Amino acid sequence: MQVRTGLVAAVVVVALAGAAVVGYDTVTASSGTLTEEWVSDTPRPNQVNHHPVAAVRTGGQTFIAAPVSSVAGTPDAKCALVMLDSTGTTDWERTIRNRSCATHGIGDPTIADFDGNGELDVLIPTTENVLYGYDANDGTETLRFDLTSFGYSAPAVFAEPVRETVVADFDGSVFAVRPNETVAWQDQVAAGVTADTKKADFDGDGGPEVAVSAPGNVTLYEPNGTLVWERSVYAAFAVSGSVEGEQTLFVATGDGVVALDGTTGATEWRWNTSNNRPAIHALGDGDGDGAKEIYVTTGGGNLDALSARTGEVEWHADLSTEDSVAPPPDLGDLDGDGEPELVTVTNSGAVSVRDPANGNRLASYERDVAVWTHPTLVDLDGDGTEEVLVMYGDGRVVALSYDS
Repeated sequence: MQVRTGLVAAVVVVALAGAAVVGYDTVTASSGTLTEEWVSDTPRPNQVNHHPVAAVRTGGQTFIAAPVSSVAGTPDAKCALVMLDSTGTTDWERTIRNRSCATHGIGDPTIADFDGNGELDVLIPTTENVLYGYDANDGTETLRFDLTSFGYSAPAVFAEPVRETVVADFDGSVFAVRPNETVAWQDQVAAGVTADTKKADFDGDGGPEVAVSAPGNVTLYEPNGTLVWERSVYAAFAVSGSVEGEQTLFVATGDGVVALDGTTGATEWRWNTSNNRPAIHALGDGDGDGAKEIYVTTGGGNLDALSARTGEVEWHADLSTEDSVAPPPDLGDLDGDGEPELVTVTNSGAVSVRDPANGNRLASYERDVAVWTHPTLVDLDGDGTEEVLVMYGDGRVVALSYDS
């Protein structure tokens, strides 16, 4: 495995146009350390890989699904879903045809038992305009479903009351697909879908619904496709969670964050920002006060912690000075003390562990390679603490452990 990769010429893609790859952390560090455990042997001759890894640990085994793509037309372009184990070693990989390989070649993966056989599957949308399913253990193909466009965002999987996966492609076609590859139902939302589909009991009726968030409308469906509500909201990112006992859907818009009531879709609050590219991923009680926060990054390297109940800013931190794209952070227990840490990344390649109560930097790590997407936290070795997985733009996944 390679440990360091030099900076190569940045390639600008449409979805991330105008982004800089220079930035500096402006918060004082303390004595914690981030240790590089491994770097995956999955290099690509570009710096624009921007789909996150999905990872789970179950039954004493860790599954890391890495969507690794290349720029169309570059020498040795290769787009592959790569399954890594807890040490970063490749267990198997599945490629798409070369003529379809592009920066969005492999979309956001979902790991779940889709077909109900007790084994995990990886569901992945691709620029072949196909949603694939693979057995997580050996890569055997378990699903092949034709979409109307390429798939960008992660699908959601239902086990009850029906077994199906709901996926939205980039053109806004929504499909509920059964394990036998037939369509349970379908619909159409606004084109340009990048937000992952979210499954939860949004209306409190004891059963799950599914929210599809698009640039122009956010739509909630019952598992059978019945429309629950639809709201005219621009949504580039989506996060769902329980806030004071009520399920809430948070979406990042073009100019801020909107909190939608899960039962009715009504706007509970709206937070506006003058900075561009707001992004969200992490929701939780970071400061231990019994109330959750949602953490928002915006262009220019800004990080804000908002009250999930009111949208009020609880604190602000500067992650960098020049990054026009700021991937959202993740939240988890990295040192096993029962309290969460916040993990931030910058477009310029820096990773930081921060105190979620105030944004202070506790430890840092950096590769001279761009990062475009949020980190993923998973307990790699089953010791009760989570490690940090970062997808770098050159296609390599880096695993980091934190010592406080």
